[in-house]
Parts: sequence; C-alpha cells; structure tokens
Amino acid sequence: MPQPFFPNAIVLAWAFYAALVSITLLAAYTDLRYLWIPKWLTLPTLAVGVVFNLVLGAWTDGPRGRFLMGGDGGFAGALDGLLLSLTGFATGFALFFVMYVLGTCKGGDVKLFAAVGAWVGPMVAIYLLAGTIFAVVLIATGRLAWNMATRGFHSTYKNYTLAAAPGGKKAQSRTTRRRLTAYSPAVALSAALVLLWIFGVELHVRPAKVTQAAQMARR
Repeated sequence: MPQPFFPNAIVLAWAFYAALVSITLLAAYTDLRYLWIPKWLTLPTLAVGVVFNLVLGAWTDGPRGRFLMGGDGGFAGALDGLLLSLTGFATGFALFFVMYVLGTCKGGDVKLFAAVGAWVGPMVAIYLLAGTIFAVVLIATGRLAWNMATRGFHSTYKNYTLAAAPGGKKAQSRTTRRRLTAYSPAVALSAALVLLWIFGVELHVRPAKVTQAAQMARR
C-alpha cells in the first residue's frame, strides 16, 4: 500500500479528496449529459495534479513517503513529487489507452484517468482502475436489471444492442451501448470509495494499524 501522502494535515487531506472526487463527478456529468469529457476539465486537472505533488514534495520529504528520490523536502523533494506525478500520469494513460485501442472507451476517458493518475501516483492509479472496472460491471448490471424489470427484455435488448439503431445506423447504437458502460461515472465512484479507504487514516475515517513493535513498546 502507498505510504502516507499528506504531512499530518487533515484539512489538506480532505481538500485533496473533495477536489478530486468533485472533478470526477463533473466529468461524469458532462459525459452522461453531453457524451464527452471536455479538455477544459482534463487539462487543468492534469496541471493542478503535477503542481500539487511538486509543491507537496518540496514542502515535506516527498509525497507518500519518498517515492523515488528520497528527498528531504526542497529541490529533491520537489523532484520526488514531480516524478510521482509524471509516472502516475503515464500509468493512468497507459492503462486506459489499452482499453481505448480495444474500443471500450473514448479519448476523453483516457485523458480523465491520466489526469487523475497525475494526482495520485502510479500505485493508487492501479487501485483506482481495479475499482473502476468493478464499478463499471456493477453499474451496467444494475442498469440492465432495472431496464429489464421496468421495460421488459425486448425493449432492453433493442436499447443496448445494435438492434436499437434506426435504419441500421451503427454509430447511434454504439452511443447507446456506451451509455451502459460509461467509464466516467465508474471513475467517480471508484475515486470516492477507493481514495476514502486508501487515505482513510489521514482523513481520520478509520484507525491506523498498530504494529506489533508499537504494541510491545506500549507494554
């Protein structure tokens, strides 16, 4: 698991969490409402993530406890934070680019997850991807079940397969199918729950684990 991210500052931890979850929720809204995730959202998100980790690294001994350089703040710490952010960006981009090549997501999804990776670093990005995939399956299954219960099998089949395309227009039906498996709501759900668990100690929503050595020291 990642090392502590924040320098014992609960306000900073909650601000980070609230900002990133809000960004992913906004991306989900624009995606579901307009079927696209705008660059005016993803590019500033990327820039802020890089700057945040760079500043945090310069302020402390590096985000998440010395990612690569092991700097004690200052220039080395800033470089540590920059490397964490850039490798997080690369990890997020690579993971979603594979799905983009396979045709399961759009370019906006790739940009969004790459920008999120710049905030959290490579390891947390992998956890977020696992949570996202689980959320995609959960949301798609729930929507299918709801539609089958309220509209019946035949209507559900037409809405979420190529049979839905009037006049054989496959592009429109692919849009309908993408609404079933949209990644942006799953990214938002994953960010809200996975980050709450990973940063739970720093957010003071779950207790810290006490090591056996610490228990012995207290006796």
